[in-house]
Amino acid sequence: MRDAAALGSVEMLPWDCWGAMPAPNGVIGGDDEELFDRLAEYTRQADGAFDVRQQLCGSEDRLRVPSSVFNAVRNRQEPV
Repeated sequence: MRDAAALGSVEMLPWDCWGAMPAPNGVIGGDDEELFDRLAEYTRQADGAFDVRQQLCGSEDRLRVPSSVFNAVRNRQEPV
């Protein structure tokens, strides 16, 4: 998710968490597994999948970067 955000010109810190990101030691499963597989493929293609990746990240609440994210180092919400 951070790679997709960065490819969309929104650079996040490695400890910023939001949406579908699993908790530390969490398991990715169900709908999130399919979502991450699709996002990984679009991210791997970089510029070749820019439009479809941007559409997915903009339309899927679990991927969209919100106005504040959870900072896992400081254990608190922080503005983006």
